Amino acid sequence: MSKLIWDSFGSYIAKSLKNGKGIWIPKFGQFTFTAVNVDLAGSTNPHQRDRQERFPVFVVGPDFTPSIPMKAGITTGMTSDIYNNDQEKGP
Repeated sequence: MSKLIWDSFGSYIAKSLKNGKGIWIPKFGQFTFTAVNVDLAGSTNPHQRDRQERFPVFVVGPDFTPSIPMKAGITTGMTSDIYNNDQEKGP
């Protein structure tokens, strides 16, 4: 029974991400995408901005692991960056 639940949950998440939508699940976390690069020096072309590659991100909710101090991160290849909820990279 639990395999069916997890399979259905995974299918729902995959479908939402394929449609370009993020998901927030209370007390669990958020499935979203990396932020697009925006050129603040001039006007950003929406067509170019919307075609930028964005990567899926899972941000662990603070209620999911209250006794374990963790920081959400993005790992691509061999590097990792801290992922802050305000969409900035941290040290």
